[in-house]
Amino acid sequence: MKIIVSAGGTYGHIYPALSLVSALKKDTGAYIIFVSPNTELSGLLSAKNISKYFIESPKIKTGNIFAFMKSLWRLLKALRQSFSILLKEKPDIVIGFGGYAAFPVVLAASLMRIKTAIHEQNVVMGKANRFLAYFVSNVFLSFKETLKFLPTFIVKFKKTQVVGNPIREDLILIDKNEALDSLGLDKNKFTILVMGGTSGSQVINKKIMQIAAEINERNFQIIHIAGAKDFEAVENFYAAAKIKNKIFAFSDQMSHVLSAADLMISRAGASVIWEISYFRIPSILIPYPYAGAHQLENARILSLRGAALIVEEKKMTCEILKEHIVDFMEHPSKLNDMRNKFDKIDYNSAQIMAEKLVHLNYSLRK
Repeated sequence: MKIIVSAGGTYGHIYPALSLVSALKKDTGAYIIFVSPNTELSGLLSAKNISKYFIESPKIKTGNIFAFMKSLWRLLKALRQSFSILLKEKPDIVIGFGGYAAFPVVLAASLMRIKTAIHEQNVVMGKANRFLAYFVSNVFLSFKETLKFLPTFIVKFKKTQVVGNPIREDLILIDKNEALDSLGLDKNKFTILVMGGTSGSQVINKKIMQIAAEINERNFQIIHIAGAKDFEAVENFYAAAKIKNKIFAFSDQMSHVLSAADLMISRAGASVIWEISYFRIPSILIPYPYAGAHQLENARILSLRGAALIVEEKKMTCEILKEHIVDFMEHPSKLNDMRNKFDKIDYNSAQIMAEKLVHLNYSLRK
């Protein structure tokens, strides 16, 4: 069985796809080809012995007529590249993980009558997947709440299945004290983890630094994934303020980072929601306010269960954030209550999807 997996753009699309690739290789022995516009993945894919193709990034821009025409040309080029790859490789199945990066490959495969599937990581389905859902054989969803946003036709006739969101295969629960030791942090301090998404968030970074300065006398420390742009400024701030910290531009120690946290302050990307749930971390979620407000719906998954608080960026002030943080510091019982609110979730999403793709391939041969 030969399967093409297509994903790109942000790592919220890429990590679930890579988790599926590992499950497919381990559980089915399928030959996998990874197609993406993200050329920086070349070394990682080679290390995993995964065949790969890189195509044009086809995201449509509508800011002005020149940007639109240029992006349309890139989409046509990406489609041409996709048809070429499909004709050469003749896959049994093509699966895309949302976003414009996977769009041309899945569309080309559907037009060639190859069995296709898509996976949606967010609660609200993105534009590319909403369009592709009418053409593909299977629609995989992370959240059952997505069903209410979908047209009846797709729910009834497109084999829509809720399978969860494959989390990174390298994530494992670690003893908290062991995690703190590994990061060079203090076991007796309240540990706040700050994350702003794939590239960090300057808005969140600035607010957290201001709050940290105002509560400096309290017994806390910070793990801060600041992004490359703000890394130096954030690092210098904590050093000057003499606040115990561990700062990353981008962390490859996420099992330790997530296991060490008492409280997490983060954006609300789909992968983050699943990682928070897996590690049962009480959180203050600040959804990214753009991209169709998809992150707000993601955040509501946890807030409605009582496992997280939502602070919308447009309403976010240092005073509001500080009030929540200090409240959690002073009332650890609230954190324990939140940890108990996480649902029991099946974290074998990658294996479930791999099994369903095998069944899809079997139905192709019947």
